[in-house]
Amino acid sequence: MSINLSGPEKFKWPLKSTKSGFTLIELLVVIAIIALLAAILFPVFASAREKARQANCESNLKQIALGLMQYTQDFDEQLPGATVTTTDPGMGWISQAGGYFGGSYGSKSGGNNSADVFLCPDDQTQADGTYVVQSYALNANTVALDKYDPNQFVQTSQFTAPAKSVLLFEILGSWYAPGAPTDHTSIAGDGHYLFGGVTYYSRYATGYLGAQGQPTSSGSCSDWYNGDAANAAAGGCAGATTYSPGGMGATAPFSNTGYLAPAVGRHNGGSNFAFCDGHVKWLQGNKVSAWGNAEYPTCNENNVPAVTGCSAMGTTSAGTSGNINGVPAAATFSIY
Repeated sequence: MSINLSGPEKFKWPLKSTKSGFTLIELLVVIAIIALLAAILFPVFASAREKARQANCESNLKQIALGLMQYTQDFDEQLPGATVTTTDPGMGWISQAGGYFGGSYGSKSGGNNSADVFLCPDDQTQADGTYVVQSYALNANTVALDKYDPNQFVQTSQFTAPAKSVLLFEILGSWYAPGAPTDHTSIAGDGHYLFGGVTYYSRYATGYLGAQGQPTSSGSCSDWYNGDAANAAAGGCAGATTYSPGGMGATAPFSNTGYLAPAVGRHNGGSNFAFCDGHVKWLQGNKVSAWGNAEYPTCNENNVPAVTGCSAMGTTSAGTSGNINGVPAAATFSIY
C-alpha cells in the first residue's frame, strides 16, 4: 500500500497550533480582578466570623441572665452578692449563684480558659493557676442602692423598667476563684468602678460609657482617666494616667486598679449587655448611662439638664427614662 503525499493530504511541517496563550496584559487583568475580589471578600469573611463570636457572647449572657433570674426566685428577689457586707456590692456573685449556671460554672475548659459560659470568644485574657476567666460582670446597682451602704439591698420588684436597666456587661483582664460559695473574687461594677477580682488589670470592655468624664476623687492620680490634662494638673497628677490624644469623645470607664479601658467595645465597636428582664442587646457604649442609681426614672445623667429632685453631684446614671446630653439613654446602670 502506498500513500500519496502530493495531494491535499500532504503534511506541512512544522505544524501550527490553532490555539493561542494569554498575553501578559490579560494575565495582569485576571490577577487584578482576583486581588480586587479578595480585598472585598476578606473583610466580609472577617466580619462574619466576628458576628459569630458576638452571637456566641450574646448566648452566654442570655444563659447567665436566665440563671440569675432563677436565683432571685429562690432568694427573696435578691441577686447574688447581696450577702456580702462590704462596700463592694455584688462581688462574689458567680460562686454564690454557681448552681444556677449549670454544672460547669466552676470548671476549667482546657488551658487557662474559664468555663465556656463565662468566656467571651473575643476575650483573650489568660488566667493563672486554678482561676477561671470572667468576661462578664454584674451591675452592682442591681444589688445595693448605694455602694457605700450595701445594707440597702435591692429587690427585683424595685426595678422600674427592667428592659432598660443593665444586669450584666462585658469586662476583660479578669478572673476569679471558682467553687466555694464564700469566694468573693468574681467582679461586679457600676459602670465606673469594678469591685472584687484577683487581677491587677481588670477593666471594662464596653467602650466609653455615656457622658461621664469626671474623676471619682480629687488628688488620686489613678482617677484622672479621661485625658483631661488641665484637671489632672489641678489635682496634682500632671500626665499621670491620661490619654495623650485626650478623652477621645467620651469617658474611659475606670477600674479600681487604674488601668484604662478600650475606647470602644470589643464587638464591632460596641458590646453586649444583658438586661434585668433577661434580654440581651448589642449597644455602643455612649448610648449607655453609667455610675450610681438615679433618684427617679426622669433624672438625666449627671443631672444635665437639671431635673427637680435629682442629684447634681455628677455621680449618677440617667434614670430609665432619662437622657445623656439631651439624648434618651438606650440603657442605664440605674434601676430607677
